[in-house]
Amino acid sequence: MVETLKEAAARPTHRISCLWKRLAMADAAEQKYGAPQLTIHRADLLNALRRQLPESVTLLGHRVEAVDNTDTRPEVTAPVADL
Repeated sequence: MVETLKEAAARPTHRISCLWKRLAMADAAEQKYGAPQLTIHRADLLNALRRQLPESVTLLGHRVEAVDNTDTRPEVTAPVADL
């Protein structure tokens, strides 16, 4: 999935904080958090998810009422009228 996201995302090297401090990102963020920091447009993110996930789990144009991620498999609840 990460490689698919990297195709469409930007990988900023720095950002400016609200205190005008220059904060390292890119490699520094990946080393600190164990994953790349990517900036991606929502449409590009949805396209990447659609390419990687089975069609049965990607329902676009529906509202999400709740997400329960207490188990190993997250469960999404949507209003009945939206399904």
